[in-house]
Amino acid sequence: MSDLNSLLTQFVNSNERNISLDFYSRNQIVLQLYKLCDVKTWNYGIEEFIKDDIIIELTFNKNKIDNQNNKHRFFNSDVFRDFIKMDSVKEYSYWTGVDIKLSINTIKQMIIKIINAVYNLKNETIEFKLIAY
Repeated sequence: MSDLNSLLTQFVNSNERNISLDFYSRNQIVLQLYKLCDVKTWNYGIEEFIKDDIIIELTFNKNKIDNQNNKHRFFNSDVFRDFIKMDSVKEYSYWTGVDIKLSINTIKQMIIKIINAVYNLKNETIEFKLIAY
């Protein structure tokens, strides 16, 4: 598996449409990155609130491991203030944006900060995959 810096660089520099960078733990998606140009085609209206080129989605689902505690940690974290909830999205998802011009290391640190704030993963491994959908 490629390292995160490599996949982030590939994601940021790609002109491909309909790709996401998905982060997993415990065989569950914990965070997803999209390009704003793709999210606009979903007609959720997210682009009215988020102007950055990279979109981060956190989804809470009652079937996820420790979902209630994850939501509680999220609502009580520093990162919560940067996210919005879209009523047009049926899932229990929260969204924020990241400027694509930031360094790969800065984007990576933001992602790690979000994951650590929301999920009590301790020493568990985070996996990541670049996905075409």
